[in-house]
Amino acid sequence: TIGNSVTTIGNEAFYDCEYVGLGRNVESLAYEAVSSNYVSIPSTVTGFSENSIRGRFCITIYFDGTEAEFASLLDNNYIVFESDDYECDEVKYGLPEVMKVDDDFAYIVYNNEIEIIGYNRNKTDVVIPETIEGKPVKTIGKFAFMGAYEGIYAPLLKTVSIPNTVEKIDSYAFQGNYELEELIIPDSVKYIGAEAIVSFYTDIIIGSGVERLGTCAVLTECTIVLPSTVSGFTDESIYCSKLYYDGTDEQLLPLLEAGYVSFSERELCDTKEFTVSGDYKYIVNGNNEAEILRYLGNDNVVSIPSEIDGLPVTALGNSSFFRAKIDFDYLDLVNTIQVEELTIPDSVTEIGELFFELIILMGTIK
Repeated sequence: TIGNSVTTIGNEAFYDCEYVGLGRNVESLAYEAVSSNYVSIPSTVTGFSENSIRGRFCITIYFDGTEAEFASLLDNNYIVFESDDYECDEVKYGLPEVMKVDDDFAYIVYNNEIEIIGYNRNKTDVVIPETIEGKPVKTIGKFAFMGAYEGIYAPLLKTVSIPNTVEKIDSYAFQGNYELEELIIPDSVKYIGAEAIVSFYTDIIIGSGVERLGTCAVLTECTIVLPSTVSGFTDESIYCSKLYYDGTDEQLLPLLEAGYVSFSERELCDTKEFTVSGDYKYIVNGNNEAEILRYLGNDNVVSIPSEIDGLPVTALGNSSFFRAKIDFDYLDLVNTIQVEELTIPDSVTEIGELFFELIILMGTIK
Protein backbone atom coordinates (compact mmCIF):
# COMPACT_ATOMS: atom_id res chain seq x y z
CA THR A 1 0.00 0.00 0.00
CA ILE A 2 1.48 3.33 -1.12
CA GLY A 3 1.18 6.29 1.22
CA ASN A 4 -0.54 9.55 0.30
CA SER A 5 2.82 11.37 0.37
CA VAL A 6 3.91 9.66 -2.87
CA THR A 7 3.31 11.73 -6.00
CA THR A 8 5.44 9.98 -8.65
CA ILE A 9 5.77 6.30 -9.58
CA GLY A 10 8.41 5.35 -12.13
CA ASN A 11 8.72 2.71 -14.82
CA GLU A 12 8.22 -0.86 -13.48
CA ALA A 13 8.34 0.43 -9.91
CA PHE A 14 5.87 -2.24 -8.82
CA TYR A 15 6.39 -5.17 -11.15
CA ASP A 16 4.74 -8.58 -10.85
CA CYS A 17 3.04 -7.85 -7.53
CA GLU A 18 0.09 -9.46 -5.80
CA TYR A 19 -1.52 -6.21 -4.57
CA VAL A 20 -0.75 -2.52 -5.07
CA GLY A 21 -2.82 0.19 -3.42
CA LEU A 22 -2.11 3.65 -4.87
CA GLY A 23 -2.11 6.69 -2.61
CA ARG A 24 -4.61 9.49 -3.26
CA ASN A 25 -2.03 12.09 -4.28
CA VAL A 26 -0.23 10.28 -7.12
CA GLU A 27 0.07 12.69 -10.05
CA SER A 28 2.55 10.89 -12.32
CA LEU A 29 2.66 7.21 -13.35
CA ALA A 30 5.26 6.09 -15.86
CA TYR A 31 4.86 3.45 -18.54
CA GLU A 32 4.16 0.06 -16.85
CA ALA A 33 4.50 1.60 -13.42
CA VAL A 34 2.32 -1.10 -11.87
CA SER A 35 1.95 -4.77 -12.82
CA SER A 36 -0.22 -6.64 -10.33
CA ASN A 37 -3.11 -9.03 -9.78
CA TYR A 38 -4.96 -6.49 -7.62
CA VAL A 39 -4.77 -2.69 -7.86
CA SER A 40 -6.60 -0.07 -5.83
CA ILE A 41 -6.93 3.27 -7.68
CA PRO A 42 -8.44 6.32 -6.01
CA SER A 43 -10.22 8.59 -8.51
CA THR A 44 -7.94 11.46 -7.40
CA VAL A 45 -4.93 9.79 -9.08
CA THR A 46 -3.77 11.65 -12.21
CA GLY A 47 -0.82 11.75 -14.61
CA PHE A 48 -1.31 8.35 -16.22
CA SER A 49 0.90 7.25 -19.10
CA GLU A 50 0.16 4.62 -21.71
CA ASN A 51 0.08 1.16 -20.12
CA SER A 52 0.63 2.59 -16.62
CA ILE A 53 -1.31 -0.23 -15.00
CA ARG A 54 -1.70 -3.77 -16.24
CA GLY A 55 -2.45 -7.22 -14.91
CA ARG A 56 0.09 -10.04 -14.68
CA PHE A 57 -2.29 -12.39 -16.51
CA CYS A 58 -5.55 -11.01 -15.19
CA ILE A 59 -6.46 -8.24 -12.80
CA THR A 60 -9.00 -7.00 -10.27
CA ILE A 61 -9.18 -3.22 -10.04
CA TYR A 62 -10.79 -1.27 -7.20
CA PHE A 63 -11.82 2.22 -8.31
CA ASP A 64 -13.87 4.77 -6.40
CA GLY A 65 -14.79 6.88 -9.43
CA THR A 66 -17.60 6.45 -11.96
CA GLU A 67 -17.94 3.91 -14.74
CA ALA A 68 -17.46 6.71 -17.27
CA GLU A 69 -14.21 7.80 -15.62
CA PHE A 70 -12.90 4.25 -15.66
CA ALA A 71 -13.94 3.77 -19.29
CA SER A 72 -11.84 6.81 -20.16
CA LEU A 73 -8.77 5.23 -18.53
CA LEU A 74 -9.30 2.11 -20.66
CA ASP A 75 -9.95 4.06 -23.86
CA ASN A 76 -6.65 5.89 -23.43
CA ASN A 77 -4.77 2.63 -22.75
CA TYR A 78 -3.72 3.85 -19.33
CA ILE A 79 -5.01 0.57 -17.92
CA VAL A 80 -4.50 -2.62 -19.94
CA PHE A 81 -6.35 -5.87 -19.47
CA GLU A 82 -4.09 -8.74 -20.57
CA SER A 83 -6.63 -11.56 -20.62
CA ASP A 84 -8.93 -11.08 -23.58
CA ASP A 85 -9.55 -14.82 -23.86
CA TYR A 86 -10.64 -15.31 -20.26
CA GLU A 87 -13.33 -14.13 -17.87
CA CYS A 88 -10.87 -13.09 -15.22
CA ASP A 89 -10.59 -9.29 -15.36
CA GLU A 90 -12.81 -7.48 -12.90
CA VAL A 91 -13.60 -3.93 -11.80
CA LYS A 92 -15.10 -3.16 -8.40
CA TYR A 93 -16.39 0.35 -7.83
CA GLY A 94 -15.18 1.32 -4.41
CA LEU A 95 -11.88 1.00 -2.57
CA PRO A 96 -11.09 -1.93 -0.29
CA GLU A 97 -11.36 -1.28 3.41
CA VAL A 98 -7.93 -2.79 3.98
CA MET A 99 -5.36 -5.30 2.70
CA LYS A 100 -3.66 -7.30 5.43
CA VAL A 101 -1.08 -10.05 5.85
CA ASP A 102 -1.10 -12.28 8.92
CA ASP A 103 0.75 -15.48 9.81
CA ASP A 104 -1.47 -17.55 7.51
CA PHE A 105 -2.98 -15.44 4.74
CA ALA A 106 -2.88 -12.24 2.73
CA TYR A 107 -6.40 -10.90 2.28
CA ILE A 108 -8.51 -7.96 1.20
CA VAL A 109 -11.52 -6.68 3.12
CA TYR A 110 -14.16 -5.30 0.74
CA ASN A 111 -17.86 -4.74 1.46
CA ASN A 112 -17.30 -6.36 4.86
CA GLU A 113 -16.22 -9.64 3.20
CA ILE A 114 -12.85 -11.39 2.95
CA GLU A 115 -11.04 -12.30 -0.26
CA ILE A 116 -7.92 -14.38 0.29
CA ILE A 117 -5.19 -13.40 -2.20
CA GLY A 118 -2.22 -15.34 -0.82
CA TYR A 119 -1.04 -17.68 1.92
CA ASN A 120 2.03 -18.57 3.96
CA ARG A 121 3.98 -20.73 1.51
CA ASN A 122 5.89 -22.43 4.31
CA LYS A 123 2.67 -24.27 5.20
CA THR A 124 1.73 -27.38 3.24
CA ASP A 125 -1.50 -28.22 5.09
CA VAL A 126 -3.97 -25.36 5.05
CA VAL A 127 -7.40 -24.93 6.61
CA ILE A 128 -9.16 -21.86 5.23
CA PRO A 129 -11.31 -20.40 8.01
CA GLU A 130 -14.98 -19.50 7.66
CA THR A 131 -14.28 -16.03 9.02
CA ILE A 132 -11.34 -13.67 9.52
CA GLU A 133 -11.77 -10.74 11.90
CA GLY A 134 -15.41 -11.81 12.24
CA LYS A 135 -16.03 -11.31 8.50
CA PRO A 136 -16.99 -14.18 6.17
CA VAL A 137 -14.40 -15.58 3.77
CA LYS A 138 -16.27 -15.35 0.45
CA THR A 139 -13.60 -15.49 -2.26
CA ILE A 140 -10.40 -17.39 -2.98
CA GLY A 141 -8.64 -14.88 -5.17
CA LYS A 142 -6.52 -14.97 -8.30
CA PHE A 143 -3.29 -16.95 -7.86
CA ALA A 144 -4.01 -17.22 -4.11
CA PHE A 145 -2.80 -20.82 -3.75
CA MET A 146 -0.88 -21.15 -6.98
CA GLY A 147 1.85 -23.78 -6.78
CA ALA A 148 5.09 -24.22 -8.74
CA TYR A 149 5.62 -21.70 -11.52
CA GLU A 150 8.29 -19.44 -13.00
CA GLY A 151 11.01 -19.94 -10.42
CA ILE A 152 8.82 -20.10 -7.31
CA TYR A 153 10.68 -22.56 -5.06
CA ALA A 154 8.54 -23.19 -2.01
CA PRO A 155 6.79 -26.20 -0.47
CA LEU A 156 3.61 -27.12 -2.32
CA LEU A 157 0.18 -27.67 -0.81
CA LYS A 158 -0.50 -31.22 0.32
CA THR A 159 -3.96 -30.64 1.82
CA VAL A 160 -6.41 -27.74 1.82
CA SER A 161 -9.87 -27.41 3.33
CA ILE A 162 -12.34 -24.90 1.85
CA PRO A 163 -15.21 -23.70 4.11
CA ASN A 164 -18.82 -23.52 2.98
CA THR A 165 -18.77 -19.72 3.21
CA VAL A 166 -16.73 -19.49 -0.02
CA GLU A 167 -18.76 -18.56 -3.10
CA LYS A 168 -16.03 -17.82 -5.65
CA ILE A 169 -12.77 -19.52 -6.62
CA ASP A 170 -11.09 -17.07 -8.95
CA SER A 171 -8.81 -17.67 -11.92
CA TYR A 172 -5.52 -19.55 -11.36
CA ALA A 173 -6.33 -19.94 -7.65
CA PHE A 174 -5.08 -23.55 -7.33
CA GLN A 175 -2.98 -23.95 -10.45
CA GLY A 176 0.18 -26.06 -10.30
CA ASN A 177 -0.32 -27.81 -6.95
CA TYR A 178 1.16 -31.13 -8.05
CA GLU A 179 1.42 -32.59 -4.55
CA LEU A 180 -2.24 -31.93 -3.71
CA GLU A 181 -4.00 -35.29 -3.86
CA GLU A 182 -7.57 -34.20 -3.09
CA LEU A 183 -9.69 -31.06 -3.39
CA ILE A 184 -13.31 -30.90 -2.25
CA ILE A 185 -15.24 -27.84 -3.42
CA PRO A 186 -18.20 -27.09 -1.13
CA ASP A 187 -21.75 -26.65 -2.39
CA SER A 188 -21.57 -22.95 -1.50
CA VAL A 189 -19.23 -22.20 -4.42
CA LYS A 190 -21.05 -20.58 -7.35
CA TYR A 191 -18.17 -19.55 -9.60
CA ILE A 192 -14.90 -21.21 -10.63
CA GLY A 193 -12.67 -19.04 -12.80
CA ALA A 194 -10.45 -19.72 -15.79
CA GLU A 195 -7.71 -22.29 -15.05
CA ALA A 196 -8.63 -22.05 -11.37
CA ILE A 197 -7.81 -25.69 -10.61
CA VAL A 198 -5.12 -27.11 -12.89
CA SER A 199 -3.55 -29.79 -10.75
CA PHE A 200 -2.88 -32.94 -12.68
CA TYR A 201 -2.62 -35.47 -9.85
CA THR A 202 -5.59 -34.28 -7.76
CA ASP A 203 -8.91 -36.06 -7.27
CA ILE A 204 -11.63 -33.40 -7.20
CA ILE A 205 -15.24 -33.21 -6.01
CA ILE A 206 -17.12 -30.23 -7.47
CA GLY A 207 -19.92 -28.84 -5.32
CA SER A 208 -23.51 -28.92 -6.53
CA GLY A 209 -24.01 -25.14 -6.44
CA VAL A 210 -21.63 -24.06 -9.23
CA GLU A 211 -23.38 -21.75 -11.70
CA ARG A 212 -20.43 -20.64 -13.83
CA LEU A 213 -17.11 -22.16 -14.90
CA GLY A 214 -14.42 -20.32 -16.84
CA THR A 215 -12.28 -21.68 -19.66
CA CYS A 216 -10.26 -24.73 -18.54
CA ALA A 217 -11.61 -24.19 -15.01
CA VAL A 218 -10.93 -27.69 -13.60
CA LEU A 219 -8.27 -29.95 -15.14
CA THR A 220 -6.76 -33.16 -13.75
CA GLU A 221 -5.42 -36.49 -14.95
CA CYS A 222 -7.30 -38.13 -12.09
CA THR A 223 -10.96 -38.31 -11.01
CA ILE A 224 -13.60 -35.57 -10.99
CA VAL A 225 -17.01 -35.94 -9.34
CA LEU A 226 -19.39 -33.66 -11.25
CA PRO A 227 -22.98 -33.16 -10.05
CA SER A 228 -25.60 -32.75 -12.79
CA THR A 229 -26.79 -29.53 -11.09
CA VAL A 230 -23.59 -27.72 -12.15
CA SER A 231 -24.26 -25.20 -14.95
CA GLY A 232 -22.68 -22.27 -16.79
CA PHE A 233 -20.01 -24.21 -18.68
CA THR A 234 -17.62 -22.59 -21.16
CA ASP A 235 -14.95 -24.00 -23.51
CA GLU A 236 -13.11 -26.99 -22.00
CA SER A 237 -14.38 -26.20 -18.51
CA ILE A 238 -13.81 -29.76 -17.27
CA TYR A 239 -11.08 -32.25 -18.21
CA CYS A 240 -10.25 -35.46 -16.37
CA SER A 241 -9.29 -39.08 -16.86
CA LYS A 242 -12.31 -40.47 -15.01
CA LEU A 243 -15.61 -38.62 -14.59
CA TYR A 244 -18.22 -39.57 -12.03
CA TYR A 245 -21.52 -37.95 -13.02
CA ASP A 246 -24.88 -38.34 -11.30
CA GLY A 247 -26.97 -37.41 -14.34
CA THR A 248 -27.93 -39.32 -17.48
CA ASP A 249 -26.23 -39.84 -20.82
CA GLU A 250 -28.84 -37.47 -22.31
CA GLN A 251 -27.69 -34.73 -19.91
CA LEU A 252 -24.00 -35.39 -20.45
CA LEU A 253 -24.00 -35.67 -24.26
CA PRO A 254 -24.66 -31.95 -24.99
CA LEU A 255 -21.75 -31.01 -22.70
CA LEU A 256 -19.47 -33.33 -24.66
CA GLU A 257 -20.66 -32.12 -28.06
CA ALA A 258 -20.14 -28.48 -27.08
CA GLY A 259 -16.61 -29.17 -25.87
CA TYR A 260 -17.43 -28.14 -22.31
CA VAL A 261 -16.47 -31.48 -20.73
CA SER A 262 -13.95 -34.11 -21.80
CA PHE A 263 -12.76 -37.33 -20.20
CA SER A 264 -11.35 -40.76 -21.01
CA GLU A 265 -13.85 -42.80 -18.97
CA ARG A 266 -17.06 -42.07 -17.13
CA GLU A 267 -19.31 -43.56 -14.47
CA LEU A 268 -22.97 -42.59 -14.20
CA CYS A 269 -23.71 -42.79 -10.49
CA ASP A 270 -24.69 -40.73 -7.48
CA THR A 271 -21.50 -40.53 -5.43
CA LYS A 272 -20.41 -37.46 -3.51
CA GLU A 273 -17.46 -38.52 -1.39
CA PHE A 274 -14.11 -40.24 -1.17
CA THR A 275 -13.68 -42.84 1.57
CA VAL A 276 -10.52 -43.80 3.44
CA SER A 277 -10.17 -47.34 4.76
CA GLY A 278 -6.81 -48.50 6.10
CA ASP A 279 -4.11 -47.88 3.50
CA TYR A 280 -6.52 -46.99 0.70
CA LYS A 281 -8.75 -44.15 -0.44
CA TYR A 282 -11.56 -45.22 -2.75
CA ILE A 283 -14.75 -44.15 -4.47
CA VAL A 284 -17.89 -46.24 -4.98
CA ASN A 285 -19.15 -46.65 -8.56
CA GLY A 286 -22.67 -47.22 -9.85
CA ASN A 287 -22.44 -50.99 -9.34
CA ASN A 288 -21.58 -50.59 -5.66
CA GLU A 289 -17.96 -51.51 -6.34
CA ALA A 290 -14.79 -49.80 -5.10
CA GLU A 291 -12.29 -47.99 -7.32
CA ILE A 292 -9.01 -47.40 -5.49
CA LEU A 293 -7.88 -43.81 -5.97
CA ARG A 294 -4.84 -43.74 -3.65
CA TYR A 295 -2.54 -46.10 -1.84
CA LEU A 296 -1.79 -44.34 1.45
CA GLY A 297 0.70 -46.78 2.92
CA ASN A 298 4.48 -47.04 2.72
CA ASP A 299 5.09 -50.77 2.30
CA ASN A 300 7.43 -52.01 -0.42
CA VAL A 301 5.46 -55.24 -0.88
CA VAL A 302 1.77 -54.56 -1.48
CA SER A 303 -1.10 -56.95 -1.99
CA ILE A 304 -4.22 -55.04 -3.03
CA PRO A 305 -7.31 -56.47 -1.28
CA SER A 306 -10.14 -57.93 -3.33
CA GLU A 307 -12.64 -56.22 -1.01
CA ILE A 308 -12.74 -52.98 0.95
CA ASP A 309 -15.47 -52.38 3.52
CA GLY A 310 -17.41 -55.29 2.02
CA LEU A 311 -17.24 -53.87 -1.52
CA PRO A 312 -15.44 -55.68 -4.35
CA VAL A 313 -12.36 -53.83 -5.64
CA THR A 314 -12.79 -53.66 -9.41
CA ALA A 315 -10.70 -50.66 -10.53
CA LEU A 316 -7.36 -48.94 -9.94
CA GLY A 317 -7.19 -45.23 -10.71
CA ASN A 318 -4.46 -43.47 -12.68
CA SER A 319 -2.62 -42.18 -9.63
CA SER A 320 -3.47 -44.93 -7.18
CA PHE A 321 0.24 -45.67 -6.70
CA PHE A 322 1.60 -42.21 -7.45
CA ARG A 323 2.52 -39.77 -4.66
CA ALA A 324 3.98 -36.68 -6.29
CA LYS A 325 6.80 -34.63 -4.88
CA ILE A 326 8.49 -31.85 -6.78
CA ASP A 327 12.26 -32.06 -7.16
CA PHE A 328 13.39 -28.44 -7.30
CA ASP A 329 16.94 -29.40 -8.28
CA TYR A 330 15.68 -30.81 -11.58
CA LEU A 331 12.30 -29.03 -11.72
CA ASP A 332 10.60 -32.38 -12.10
CA LEU A 333 8.08 -34.54 -10.27
CA VAL A 334 9.12 -37.76 -8.60
CA ASN A 335 7.02 -40.59 -7.22
CA THR A 336 7.75 -41.22 -3.55
CA ILE A 337 5.99 -44.61 -3.59
CA GLN A 338 8.43 -47.32 -4.62
CA VAL A 339 6.97 -50.81 -4.74
CA GLU A 340 9.16 -53.90 -4.99
CA GLU A 341 6.25 -56.27 -5.46
CA LEU A 342 2.60 -55.56 -6.25
CA THR A 343 -0.18 -58.14 -6.28
CA ILE A 344 -3.42 -57.21 -8.06
CA PRO A 345 -6.47 -59.35 -7.20
CA ASP A 346 -8.59 -61.11 -9.82
CA SER A 347 -11.50 -58.86 -8.88
CA VAL A 348 -9.85 -55.92 -10.68
CA THR A 349 -11.19 -55.49 -14.21
CA GLU A 350 -10.14 -51.88 -14.91
CA ILE A 351 -6.77 -50.15 -14.58
CA GLY A 352 -6.30 -46.45 -15.29
CA GLU A 353 -4.62 -45.56 -18.56
CA LEU A 354 -1.67 -43.84 -16.83
CA PHE A 355 -1.29 -46.37 -14.01
CA PHE A 356 1.75 -48.18 -15.45
CA GLU A 357 3.32 -44.93 -16.64
CA LEU A 358 3.23 -43.36 -13.17
CA ILE A 359 4.01 -46.29 -10.89
CA ILE A 360 7.63 -46.93 -9.86
CA LEU A 361 7.97 -50.70 -9.67
CA MET A 362 11.28 -52.10 -8.47
CA GLY A 363 10.23 -55.71 -8.92
CA THR A 364 7.17 -57.54 -10.23
CA ILE A 365 3.42 -57.25 -10.64
CA LYS A 366 1.31 -60.30 -10.02
